[in-house]
This record gives sequence, C-alpha cells and structure tokens, in this order.
Amino acid sequence: MPSRQFAFAAPQLKELKLIGVAVDFSSPLFHNLHLLSLDLKEHEPQAIKHIIHQILRQSPHLKRLFVQKPRFRPLLENPRPVNEETLSHTSLVDLHLDFEGAVLDAIVFSTRFPSLRSFHSGYKNRLTLNNWHLPVLAGNSPFPSLQTIALSGNPHDRQPDRHLANALRTLASLKRLELQLFDMTHVADALLALGDSCPQLEALTFLQCTGIDLNQVRSTVDMRLRVDGMTELLELDIYGGIITTNYPELKATKAWLKEHVKDVTLWVDHGAGVPSPM
Repeated sequence: MPSRQFAFAAPQLKELKLIGVAVDFSSPLFHNLHLLSLDLKEHEPQAIKHIIHQILRQSPHLKRLFVQKPRFRPLLENPRPVNEETLSHTSLVDLHLDFEGAVLDAIVFSTRFPSLRSFHSGYKNRLTLNNWHLPVLAGNSPFPSLQTIALSGNPHDRQPDRHLANALRTLASLKRLELQLFDMTHVADALLALGDSCPQLEALTFLQCTGIDLNQVRSTVDMRLRVDGMTELLELDIYGGIITTNYPELKATKAWLKEHVKDVTLWVDHGAGVPSPM
C-alpha cells in the first residue's frame, strides 16, 4: 500500500517500525507519530541527514526516533559540515542514531532539539562529542534539555577547547558529564563554569584528562554547596591527571570532597604515568 494511502487509512497511527521498506519521507504518514523506528539504506551522510530532517519536518509530535544504519555497507565519510542551516524540532525527547562520525556531525551541526533528554549515538548509551563540536554547542545550544553527555578533547588540536566553558553553560539540564582527554590547565574556566552552570549535575567524571588542579575542583564543589553542606553532585570520579606532589594535601582534599559528595574516586598518576586509586 502506498504510504500516502496508508496514512489516510490509519490517521491515528502513533507508533511505527519500518524495516526494508521504501518510503516517501515527505508523506503525511509521519504526521501524528510519537515513535518511529526505521533502518536506512542510504550510506551517504548528507543524504541520511536530509532524510532525518524530512522526518522531523513531517512529524511535529514525534517524541522518540530510532534510526538504524545500513548493514554490510560502509558509510562514506564527508568533510565536517560548516554554516549549516539549523532545523529545530521541539517535541523529540529520545533519539537513537546508529551512527557516529560524519552522520553524527551532520545532525549536530544542523539540528536543534530543545526538549531532547536522551541521545544515543552508535553503540553508546549516551552522546559523545569531540572538541570540534564545542563551538556549535556554545553558539547554537542544540541540546538544552540533554541529561547525559561525554565531551572529548583532542591532544593534537587544543584550539576548540576554549569553547568548553560556554558549551557547558548551554547544558542546563545535564545530570551526567564526562570530560575526556582535556588539558585542564587550558580550560580552567570550564571548572569555574561548572560552579554555577549545569545546576542538576549529579555525576562528573574526568577520564584521561591532564593538569587537573584539585583546588579548582574543590572550589567548583564549594560553589555548588547547599545550605546543608552537601551538593547535588553525587559522584565525582577523576581517573588520573591530578597535579600534586603533596600526598598529605591530596589526602586532605579527598577527605573534604567526601564530606560533600556522596561518592568520590581519585586515581593518581605515579612515576610511570599509570594512574592508580588512592
């Protein structure tokens, strides 16, 4: 049955799963959907982005979208897009894209999701963005309602890292944040930004970062303290990269942190550069 005919035959359709079906993505079939799951045969990132944008335009009430990538066909890798026209979709709260790389770039650089709380990309149960996405996060605020994200620096290109603080300020609903591979001596303002941004943050992880000043971490926690002396932050995990040669001071700082944060994990770099728990 043609998709337009099917749409008129089932005008109240709310959930739809499409597997191996050729569909007109401009069809009214999608208009009333709340949940859509489909696999795509396209393997060119801009074409995939175009299809997803078509679906979003045709589905103003869509809340959950699951998109599977084509099997047994490698995705083409396009250059990262620039100056993309932004599409905003206000109702989507849950997005699963079985893509990373160029397809993810195409979506992030061109789409804004004001209500999106959950974004799964590739095989991960969260959205992981690289430092070249930071200017887009800082400038367009594409995910103001997102609850979990991982942001990764690039040791070979630190220039975009300067946007980290402003990017964090756009993530007002964030509950879980992981920072990876950042040189924290270059983005100290990001820690200061966390003192008064991301007010709902419950878990903060530093993974393979360098130059972490525990005094700055302590100041960040101190800025977030409630009147009862605790903080909304429930987990603080630092896996290596701590700047200190003073073990008693480190121990005292950890003790202070544990008084105000429920779970604290600190891994310290030793002489061989291999972090271990303290």
